[in-house]
Amino acid sequence: MKRQQELRIAMALAFVFVAFIKGQGAENELTSAEKAAGWILLFDGRSTDGWLDSKEKPVAASHVLK
Repeated sequence: MKRQQELRIAMALAFVFVAFIKGQGAENELTSAEKAAGWILLFDGRSTDGWLDSKEKPVAASHVLK
């Protein structure tokens, strides 16, 4: 009985882990249709390359999310 409970817990944790890993980055990706329509991402998820502040100066590296 205890072995079955441990197995169920392990399977539940594995499911949560896979769901978490699979979800990583999904919000910051374009579908093929979006790419074909000419959409581009404004944020690559790592840097502020190409971004300008309100005074049209490059955004400082200190503002990068970590």
